[in-house]
Amino acid sequence: MAQLFKKTGIEVARMASESAAFDDEADAVLAAVRANAAGISDTGEFLQSIGIEMEMGKKGVLDRVIYSDDEGAAAIEYGHKAGDRFVPGHHVFTRVAQR
Repeated sequence: MAQLFKKTGIEVARMASESAAFDDEADAVLAAVRANAAGISDTGEFLQSIGIEMEMGKKGVLDRVIYSDDEGAAAIEYGHKAGDRFVPGHHVFTRVAQR
């Protein structure tokens, strides 16, 4: 009979998170987000604000976080009001997450 240990899932996640394949997938997601962001602003500032960082999780799983440090990132992603009208968001990150 097979045995399953409580921490097996975490151990496998730790191993996977340190693999080149995990890095490759994170880089592909980053490229897709940047492709969605291309052309949103004339200056390219939003596009340049998108990056990736490695972050250690609580249980030792090395994760990748794709982010924008642009002050207007939330308004660009989700939309905002300009006077009395609503300007829809571009959903740069959301569209990638939904695929």
